[in-house]
Amino acid sequence: MAAVRGEGSPGRSRRQRSQLSDQVAHELRARIMAGTLRPGDTIHLEDTAAELDVSITPLRDALLTLRGEGFVEPGARRGFVVSELSRDDVMDVFWLQRQIANELARRAARRLTPEASQRLDDRIGSLRAAVAGGDAEAISDAEFAFHRELNRLARAPKLASFQLKMGWYAPHRLYSVDRSWGEFAVASHERLVGAIRRADMDEIDAETRVLFADAAQRLLAHLDRVGMWEESTDGSGDDSPADRSAMRS
Repeated sequence: MAAVRGEGSPGRSRRQRSQLSDQVAHELRARIMAGTLRPGDTIHLEDTAAELDVSITPLRDALLTLRGEGFVEPGARRGFVVSELSRDDVMDVFWLQRQIANELARRAARRLTPEASQRLDDRIGSLRAAVAGGDAEAISDAEFAFHRELNRLARAPKLASFQLKMGWYAPHRLYSVDRSWGEFAVASHERLVGAIRRADMDEIDAETRVLFADAAQRLLAHLDRVGMWEESTDGSGDDSPADRSAMRS
């Protein structure tokens, strides 16, 4: 895994340190949601700071943020332990994203202009080209640009901010490297923009439901493949840290 980012000069401003902490939190959150870091795993400060090429301070700040979000809890020897993550937790994340995205799209439909409609088409065109080129980073950027354009059109900055924060819970690279998801996203966005042009609120609701249900199912399928929820001997579906260590050895 590549480093998050070097810290540069010692005179970094408080704002820059905060931004670095946010980047570290984003990286660790993505690892947890993708099952790279699993419930019961310990995040050691020194080792993780060295891996991400940051100092202890932004890493600790990031972990405190993740603790507030319920992703980690304090562990022994200045470390943090990854908290439990259930299938329901994953579904809840995408359910909430859908609720917010649906409202933003409905508001955008009431404010659509020919110029804004063209900008949405342009963003879809950029996403289509990125998918055709197979560039994962370009796909992520184009997907973000489409939703940013849509959210700006809705003129609901608080809702858009909530949606952005909820988007941090999705491991975006998992989707951007999946060509079938990219093709699905292009087609889904085209249908959504069509519904927005017609101000068809029922179709907007249906399309946002399909979009986020698909994202949730793809993530759940990935977590199943990596053995996130291997069945334990008592049938509960949750393994102890010792059981997980045995499976990985």
